[in-house]
Amino acid sequence: MFFWTTWCPFCREELKVLNRRHGDLTKIGWKIIAINVGEPASKINNFTKTNPLIFNVLLDKDSAVAYGYDVIGVPTYVLINKEGKIVFRDNYFPEGYEKLLSE
Repeated sequence: MFFWTTWCPFCREELKVLNRRHGDLTKIGWKIIAINVGEPASKINNFTKTNPLIFNVLLDKDSAVAYGYDVIGVPTYVLINKEGKIVFRDNYFPEGYEKLLSE
């Protein structure tokens, strides 16, 4: 999962990274879910018209999901393996992410 907002310049850069890596990530079994924190659907729709994203975008209107995953700020990555275990949480995309899937 990737928690983000439209106003965050670091989030915008990380969304570009995820767009570029999408194919490689899905080939090894990862699924990208970008969760926008606290913004209205209209703002997200306008953002994605000018910044197309090739993965799922979900809206966390009241920030409850972010709160549930202890997200303090954006951007935040939360990587979960097939067993449902959180294997990574930080503000950057991890090096060696291929290995995290099997942890």
